[in-house]
Amino acid sequence: MNDSVTLRGCILMERGNTYDLHDYDKSAAAIELAVEWVNQNVFPANLTMQTIYVDIGSRCSGKPMVLSYAMDLWQRNITCNAYFGPGCGTAAEVLNDFAEYLGTPIFGMPAASVGIKAPFANYKLMIRASVSHTSMAYALIRFLTYFNYTTPYFFLDTFGTFYREMRVLVSATFLRRNPELYYGSKGKRFDSSITTYEDYRRYLRAVMAVSRVVFIMANASTVRQIMLAALDEGMTSGDYVFIAVEYFASDFWGRFTWRFDDDRDEDARTAFRTLLLLSIRSPVDSSLNTFWSNVKRRSRRENFYRFSANSVPDMMAVNSYDTIYLYASLVVTLLSRGQDFLNGSLIAATASNFTFFSVPQSRVSKLDENGDRILTYAFRNLDPNSGQFIDLYIIPSTFAGVFPLGVLYWPNGDTLPPNSPFCGFDGKAARCQAVQASTMPTIAGSVSVLVVLLILIPIGVCTYIQKTIAAKRDPYWWRIYRRELALVVDDGSIIADDYRAVGRDMGGTIGHRERSVTFTEPMEKSFSGKDDLAQLDAVARAYFALPVIYRSNPVGLADLPQPKHKASPRIIKSVKPLKTLHHTNLHNFIGIVLSDDNVCQYTVGELCHRRTLTSLLLAESFPLDQACKNSLIMDIVDVG
Repeated sequence: MNDSVTLRGCILMERGNTYDLHDYDKSAAAIELAVEWVNQNVFPANLTMQTIYVDIGSRCSGKPMVLSYAMDLWQRNITCNAYFGPGCGTAAEVLNDFAEYLGTPIFGMPAASVGIKAPFANYKLMIRASVSHTSMAYALIRFLTYFNYTTPYFFLDTFGTFYREMRVLVSATFLRRNPELYYGSKGKRFDSSITTYEDYRRYLRAVMAVSRVVFIMANASTVRQIMLAALDEGMTSGDYVFIAVEYFASDFWGRFTWRFDDDRDEDARTAFRTLLLLSIRSPVDSSLNTFWSNVKRRSRRENFYRFSANSVPDMMAVNSYDTIYLYASLVVTLLSRGQDFLNGSLIAATASNFTFFSVPQSRVSKLDENGDRILTYAFRNLDPNSGQFIDLYIIPSTFAGVFPLGVLYWPNGDTLPPNSPFCGFDGKAARCQAVQASTMPTIAGSVSVLVVLLILIPIGVCTYIQKTIAAKRDPYWWRIYRRELALVVDDGSIIADDYRAVGRDMGGTIGHRERSVTFTEPMEKSFSGKDDLAQLDAVARAYFALPVIYRSNPVGLADLPQPKHKASPRIIKSVKPLKTLHHTNLHNFIGIVLSDDNVCQYTVGELCHRRTLTSLLLAESFPLDQACKNSLIMDIVDVG
C-alpha cells in the first residue's frame, strides 16, 4: 500500500447522560489519546485515523434517532469506515441494520444491553471490547448452579434505563442458558425515586417464603437501603444471600460501602456481611493510574469533563481507549495478511477469537467467537476486619467452574445457606413449626385469658377492617395493559415493553411460529375420554404457547374467544372470587389484558412450564428434571 489512506471513525454516542453509564464527555479525552497513539505507534506512515463525533442525545429513549444521524452522514457523502458507539444497547441494535447494509462494523461503547431483540451472535458486524450484561448473567448462572440455588429473587430498580435493560438481558440469558433457573425465579420492580423504606421491608417479607437468594439491580445507595431493611426484618443473620452488581468502581452507581457517615453505619456494616458484590476482576496497577492521570489532564485541557482530583479510573473511558486500539489492531492484522482492511465484514470476521493488548491496563485481552470481550468475574465478600470487599469466588472466563479464592466471612458459619427457603418450599419446615409453637403463650388463670382477649379482639377487628379496605381499595387489580407485557420469542430473546405485535388482528388466534391455538366458540361442555382430553389440552396449551414477562415474572397467556368485548363494571364482580382463590393444584388467575381502547383480549395466569395434568395423561413419556426429582424424593422421605 503506497497511497495515503485516512480511516474515518464515526462516533455516535450519547452526551450529558446522567441516567446511564456511558457519556461521551467522560470518554472523549481517552478516545483522543487512543487515536494519537495508533497514528504514531501502530499504523504505517501512509495510514492515519480521524474521528468525527455526532451527538445523538442524552437518553436511551431517543434510540431511533441514531439511525437518522447515521443516514445524515451517509447522505452528506461522509464515509464511515467504522461506527463507534452508541452507548445504549437498544440504540446499537437500531443502528445495526443500516450498518449491515453499508457493510460498516459497529464497535459498541459499551452497548452492554445488546441482545434484547436477538442474541449478540446475530449481529454479525458488531464488536464489543467493553462490559456486557450477558457475560455478567453467565457468571451469575454459574454461581447459582454451583451452590444449587434454583429460586433466585430479583429486585429491579426501574428508575433509569441501565438496570431495566440489565434485567431484560438477565432474563433472556437465563431462558437460553438455564430454563429451570428462569422459570424458578421471581421478581419485584420498584422505582427508587418514590419507594419508601417501609416498602422495601414489605418487599423483603415476600422473599422469605420463596427464596434464599436476592439479586438486586440498583445503585449503591438503594442497595444500602435494602440491606438495612433486610437487617430490620431479621434477614441478615446468614440465612439469606444478597447479591448486587458493581462491574467496576464508578460514580454512576456510587460506592458500595456501608459507611455513609450517618447514624446507621454500624447497622449497615452488620447487614453487609450477607452481601456479595459481582464485579469484573481487573487488577489496578501503576500503568492504569498513569493512564488515568493523562486522561484527566487532557479532559480538563479540552473542557470535556472535569473529573475530581481523587476520582478512580473510569472504566468506560478505559474501554473506549481499548476499542480504538482494537480497531487499529484489526486493521493492521488484515494489512499484514494482504487483505482488504476497508472491508467491514473482514474486520468483523477477524475479530472472532482475536487477541489484543490493552494499553491502559498493560495486559492481554481476548474476544470470543462472536467478537465479544471475554471477562473474568468475581464475587466479593465483606472482610469484617478491614470493612472492605475482597475477592471470594472467581468465575474464570476461559474454563468452567467456580473457584474459591479467599475466606468466606459469613455471620452463621463458613458456608452459604441451603437452597430451600427458610420455611421450606411448602412453608411447613419443622423449624418454622417449632417457632410457631414456641411463640404461643401459655395463659394460667381466667383473668389472664380475659386480658389477652380484650387485647386480641380489637386487634382482630382492626386487621379485618384493614383487609376489607385493602380488598376494596383497587377494584381494577385484574387490569393489565399490553404495554406492561414483554414477549419471549423462540430464540430466547425478549421484546420488552412492546406486545403489540402479538395477536394483532388474529381473529382469536394466538400464534407462535408453528404453534397456534384457535378459539372459535365458548367451551361449555364437559370432557371425558382421550379425544376430549386432547381437546382440553389444546385449550390449556394456550397458557404455555407464549412465554410472557409481566412485572419481571414469567406468566401464561390465553386468547379470549371472539367476539371480544370492552371491559365493563360487571367484570369487577365476576373476577372478585378469583383474587383469593389460590391452591397448589389450581391454575392461578392473574388478570385480563386490555388493549388501548379497553377491549379484553387475553387472560393472564400462572405459567405452568410442565403444562397440565391432561398433558401428563396423554404423554407416552414425561421426562423429569432434577428439581422435580428432588421434590419427589423429599416428599417420599418426608424431610421437613
